[in-house]
Amino acid sequence: MAAEVKGFVVMDTERMIRELRKAVEEHKKDKLFTGQLNIAAMCIQVATRLEEFLPFENERILKNTNKPILDACCGSKMFWFDKTNENVVFMDNRVLHDTLCDGRNLDIEPDIIGDFRDIPFADNTFYMVVFDPPHLIKAGENSWLAKKYGKLSESWMEDLKQGFSECMRVLKPNGTLIFKWNEQQIKLNEILKVIDYKPLFGNRRASTHWLIFMKR
Repeated sequence: MAAEVKGFVVMDTERMIRELRKAVEEHKKDKLFTGQLNIAAMCIQVATRLEEFLPFENERILKNTNKPILDACCGSKMFWFDKTNENVVFMDNRVLHDTLCDGRNLDIEPDIIGDFRDIPFADNTFYMVVFDPPHLIKAGENSWLAKKYGKLSESWMEDLKQGFSECMRVLKPNGTLIFKWNEQQIKLNEILKVIDYKPLFGNRRASTHWLIFMKR
């Protein structure tokens, strides 16, 4: 069984799976282990079994979370002062470990894998939701920009509209939604035209905007 971390087990199991896959590469040329089992074959079998348990672990997490905050697109948690804050469920649609062009490590390790267009939590779960979706539509699939910030699809308008609706759905009544957006490729006004909600307040003079919404 995976050891629990911050009350979650999903990333612990996924980390074990990654280590097993690395072991496969390291030992794929080995002959025998204990006279019978090939190390690479054994690692593949164990990793496959662990992957079968992931959906059940996700389900257990969703039923038992009591954390007040959701970060729906946490990425590498760049703006968090405490990247292991015990009050936050960190969600993203990917796990990634890479090195950026400047030599810095990029580590995307959410507590739970999820899509902001279909957030896997019940209605009225969180007191606060942080929504910092990808802001790029033009970026190479393997570019450092896409790796660091993610990339929107061609249906970005529908995706972001659905994302806002999902964030509001999982918020408790009078809960707070904090939205972060960079205008490098898409202007904020275009986003506000697409969504069904109006911000209470936020900054207007920078290229990166922080807007505050409240669920009514």
